[in-house]
Amino acid sequence: DQGGYKNVQMVVERDRSYMVATTTDGTLSRISPFGKGDTRLQANQRIERACEVKDSSIKPREEILVTQTQDEVVRTETHLNLSEHDPQNLIPFAPNPRLAQRRGRNSQNGKYGVISL
Repeated sequence: DQGGYKNVQMVVERDRSYMVATTTDGTLSRISPFGKGDTRLQANQRIERACEVKDSSIKPREEILVTQTQDEVVRTETHLNLSEHDPQNLIPFAPNPRLAQRRGRNSQNGKYGVISL
């Protein structure tokens, strides 16, 4: 159980990417969009990455390419380079302006105080 969700997956389509999971009552729900899609995929293809939520981080386990035609759905294991869809990059880093100012001041300070004005 991962926060009330089971079977957490990252889904990457040609034009969009999002997270889906199965709720405790068995319904599949879309959790959150993240980033753009992957233009290497065709319109009838998507990549499903099964993920594990552990210690407040998302770790991908397996990656499956799903190709859907009128007659059938073909699922094949794949290893595409999806570095732009890294689960650690889902929440962008927000810079801390006070910390940046402090680091700037510390570089001006020497061992005995301010060295240049």
